[in-house]
Amino acid sequence: MTGNSKRILAASLAAVMVFSLAACGNTEGGDDDRKLPEWVYVPEYRELEEEGSYYSAKQVGDALYYQFGSFDEEKGTYVAGLRKYSLADGSAETLLEMGDASINQFEVAGDGSVYAMSSEWLPSDTNPEEYEVKYLLMKYGPSGDEVFRQDITEVTQENSIDYINNMVVDDQNRVCLFGNSDALVFDGEGAFQGVIKVSDGMGGINDVIKGKDGKIYSYGWSSGGEGGYVLSEVDIDKRAVVNTYANFPGGNGLTAGSEHDFLSYDSSGVYGYTLADQSAEKLFDWVDSDITGEYVQSIGIIEDGRILVVINDWGTSENSLALLSKTPGSEVPQKEIILVGTMSASQELRSAAVKFNKTSDKYRISIKEYIDNTAQWTETTWSDALTRLNNDITSGNCPDLIDAGDIDIQQLTSKGVIEDLTPFLESSTVIKREDFLEPVLNGFTYEGVLAGIPKTFNIQTVVGSSKDLGTEMGWSLEEIIAYSDAHPDASLFDYTSKSNVMYYCMRYNEGAFVDWSTGKCNFNSPEFISLLEFVNRFPEEADYNNDVSAPNRIQRGEVLLDTVYLDGFNEVQMYNEIFGGQAVFIGYPTTDGSVGCALNASNVYAIAAKSKMKDGAWAFLESYLAQENTDRWSWGFPSNKEQLDKKIQEAIKVETYTWVDEDGVEHEEAASVGGSVSYQDGWTYEYHTTTQEEVDQVLALIEVARPTVSQNSNVMAIIAEEADAFYKGQKSAAEVADVIQRRIQNYVDENR
Repeated sequence: MTGNSKRILAASLAAVMVFSLAACGNTEGGDDDRKLPEWVYVPEYRELEEEGSYYSAKQVGDALYYQFGSFDEEKGTYVAGLRKYSLADGSAETLLEMGDASINQFEVAGDGSVYAMSSEWLPSDTNPEEYEVKYLLMKYGPSGDEVFRQDITEVTQENSIDYINNMVVDDQNRVCLFGNSDALVFDGEGAFQGVIKVSDGMGGINDVIKGKDGKIYSYGWSSGGEGGYVLSEVDIDKRAVVNTYANFPGGNGLTAGSEHDFLSYDSSGVYGYTLADQSAEKLFDWVDSDITGEYVQSIGIIEDGRILVVINDWGTSENSLALLSKTPGSEVPQKEIILVGTMSASQELRSAAVKFNKTSDKYRISIKEYIDNTAQWTETTWSDALTRLNNDITSGNCPDLIDAGDIDIQQLTSKGVIEDLTPFLESSTVIKREDFLEPVLNGFTYEGVLAGIPKTFNIQTVVGSSKDLGTEMGWSLEEIIAYSDAHPDASLFDYTSKSNVMYYCMRYNEGAFVDWSTGKCNFNSPEFISLLEFVNRFPEEADYNNDVSAPNRIQRGEVLLDTVYLDGFNEVQMYNEIFGGQAVFIGYPTTDGSVGCALNASNVYAIAAKSKMKDGAWAFLESYLAQENTDRWSWGFPSNKEQLDKKIQEAIKVETYTWVDEDGVEHEEAASVGGSVSYQDGWTYEYHTTTQEEVDQVLALIEVARPTVSQNSNVMAIIAEEADAFYKGQKSAAEVADVIQRRIQNYVDENR
């Protein structure tokens, strides 16, 4: 073995960390969701200060094997290798060093020997001056001594294996190297034994492990039937898949279990799977163990039954281990629970919940997802879940906080089931109204009620040429119809179809045909009938086979308009280029000709009016809104004025570099800001440092932007369903409008 043993500083945080769950005090907010779980998984953290790659770390017994790479400053060489970390005493020893070769995959056999697959750039056999990649299979003894090194490049090429994704060693020390679909089998001395066809009927292989029964298992997404993940038993002797198991939860990886045959995990939590009855159950949510699931690299079961979690925070580049102890809920200190209701929890929400739970000594965030991601999806999965969420919001079973990203927040506010945030904001000592952009707050204020405060947002609008449309933003439905009429040989949008034109035209106009305050609808009006007739001009399906890019088609006059998604200040540049410096961000059409510029926020939360934990809900919101947008899940423009100004200053800052010419004269030039856009037909655009004029363009859009109805709203679903009879010539536009009027009127009456 090369190198000296080196100790990794391991600091246990469990002794000083107060981990607690919620008490059952709030019976109004969903008794079952607020009950103390029978078992909780309490973390003990160990921080790893040693640099290393934990992406492919392997846990064997009470040891963790991981790769490392470092640059030797004195020798000027890069050294890669493998280390073994002891969970017992926190020590680490270097098992092997491999020079500048990189380890693609490795596995630890039962006797402690290590098998590794490496790639090296070596001189070509035909031309020594050229280099080509070589794939090597190696074995090292328990003490790090090399046993063999076998070139397997020819084997991978002959069997069309472009890349080795997984590696496993069975009880006989036979090595299986898995590509995306097939596996190569070698004996314990590196001799090639044959090929196994693994992924027939699957879209690819996600992960491969040796089960606790000693058999080899792989899983991947099924390419047929009802879809979903499939777990397969791979028989090396028979060179075939001999059993398949349904209802596997899938995820990011799996390990052999103890109480269950397997544990799998995703960014949400950990699942147990049992082979006998092919059943899966969610064991726990990462949030409930104060872990950000997106950072989890692997899991395993150590000898005392605790779950080992390898964590890599890619935002801070900090590595750590968490040892989860299954603990009776009755033994865990209690906090008051704040229940967040969401269709499907974003990683941004999970990250915020973990941060809050680690710091609050009174409250704890718990997340209730209304979509069951372990179940098979049906045509009604989303709508059924949305109905359950809406029913809970309007009942005594309401969550305390509501993720407003997928609900009609305006409709719910009109029902009086959303709490006004203004009093909380006025009394807060942490944040105040003046901290936030007033247009954003106004956009989420309905009938005087501030329903939510988005942390970040993006802008969605429509862009065209000011040569045709003028320089002012805003136009009516009648004007966009007339504009289309005036250019009969051009497509209104790229990839135009009936459904997307209806969506574009209704994006800002649902409120013109539905008045939730009075309960009146007017879909049988001349305006809506005219809209149906306009939409019917366009094809049923968009043509996605055009090889010419949208920018080129616009510049040729073949396409008139484009939809724009802005979450940064430099993005207006490209559209100004496409439209020859004459871009006008005119917006979606509206019935009154006002500016239809959409403000999209996926991280806005409302407090339920019937919640008994409003102070706790606000404590989370207050903490969340006060945080800097530092994690990678924060996107778009900050609603906080100070943070937005920082984003502006970063955008317009001119970076420079200096260089010296052959005469010794020093020059200073603007550095490239980086980033470009390229299309398949050769149209390209390279971004420059954002100008103040471009910033002002974006700020003008923010000033007029406001939230709109979701494309997935029930109203839009009814329109799409019934309009089809007119598109197919089965009914007149007026007849269809009457049907839509009746159905939506009934829906409004039932939901006011």
